[in-house]
Amino acid sequence: LGSRVLLSASTEAEFARLVQPYVDSSDEAEGGALWPLVHRATLFAPFSLLSAGLRLYDVPGTHDENQARALSMRSIIASAHTVLITSNIRRACNDKSAKDLMPLPLRRELLQRGSMGELAFVASQADIFNRSELVENLRLDDETPPLQCALARNAFTKRELTKSFTQNVPLASLGARPPPEAWHEAPFKLPVFTVSAVEHRKLLASAGGGAPSDDAAQVFTAPSQTELPALRSFLRFAALAHHRRSADGVEEATARKPI
Repeated sequence: LGSRVLLSASTEAEFARLVQPYVDSSDEAEGGALWPLVHRATLFAPFSLLSAGLRLYDVPGTHDENQARALSMRSIIASAHTVLITSNIRRACNDKSAKDLMPLPLRRELLQRGSMGELAFVASQADIFNRSELVENLRLDDETPPLQCALARNAFTKRELTKSFTQNVPLASLGARPPPEAWHEAPFKLPVFTVSAVEHRKLLASAGGGAPSDDAAQVFTAPSQTELPALRSFLRFAALAHHRRSADGVEEATARKPI
């Protein structure tokens, strides 16, 4: 306790292996787990996504029994410029923790006065499903291939989450807002990304000739279908739009200041 551990690695896989015991609750160290004792894990690497000035924080959910982690989560969310609410796609439409982060006053405020880029929903593991269950639940044809099953569930998830976001919001809050005067002033809409990080990695490796056939993507056939590229574009937009709105605010305050 009270100490700092420095880890370094030359490859992504090695780095993940070294960090995992400190951040993953499923990885128990000999004699007990390490992750409950970790206050923060800070990762530095040449991530191209961060070149736009982004800092990504991964925080616990709303029902964490550890009060210290719960306080840390609330503090980070309160100061964040963009919040990504993440849930496994299999429970995304009914995730109570996710809904607790989107109370009615927040949803109403975002729809009335919010800006694009302030909040998004990420449904993860879009490549994992039981095909027969999706065929039955989504009323698909028995011969529907895995890719179309996955895309159909993605579309269903987006519709349900969008509908849930506007539930109980007064109709006046849902009215059309005037068109923005600049790109960074686009009004808020809830983006929903149904992603598969595993399949995205496999598809990129396959395109580069580095993935063995037994490790090939099983569902998606193009990186864009995993929606990781779309999520990255959204995050870049969110960062740049925030910086531009902040600059506009400073310029406006300066213009009003008497000389």
